[in-house]
Amino acid sequence: LITPPFYWPASSVVIWINIAYVLYGLNFVLVAGINLSGKSYYQAIAITVAALLNLFFNSLLIPIWGITGAAVATTIAYFIQTLLTILFSQRLYMIPYRFFHTILISILIIATYFILEMVPLYPIGYSITIKLIVFFMVLSGLLILFFKNELLTLKEEIKSMF
Repeated sequence: LITPPFYWPASSVVIWINIAYVLYGLNFVLVAGINLSGKSYYQAIAITVAALLNLFFNSLLIPIWGITGAAVATTIAYFIQTLLTILFSQRLYMIPYRFFHTILISILIIATYFILEMVPLYPIGYSITIKLIVFFMVLSGLLILFFKNELLTLKEEIKSMF
């Protein structure tokens, strides 16, 4: 809707780039254990391994899938970097993250994206309406399922303000 038609074929890489950026961003949170231990060279190891794997997967996937192969290679590399960061960080300084919730939420959101990709684009009003309804239903379900206590606390705080 916001780009000219000649950009539309690149839409197949958007989800992979988004996942890669989320994984990259997670590293800033998950590196805390490495930083607290004073052994930041472990993060350099994770980044170096990911960079080398990115080169490898690019050489493997670009000839097969083109631009999508490059996006998938980057996503795989950031996934490996995030995994190594978690492993190193937790080994050096244990922090009780809620990994199960995060992984489950991520899988549900990605699955929702791929399911919504099956909704036909035209008529455009129908497509946007269906996608917004499903998106807000999934988001509401995730909030209720995983953050019930936080929502109840927030509700009480709002009540006390008024």
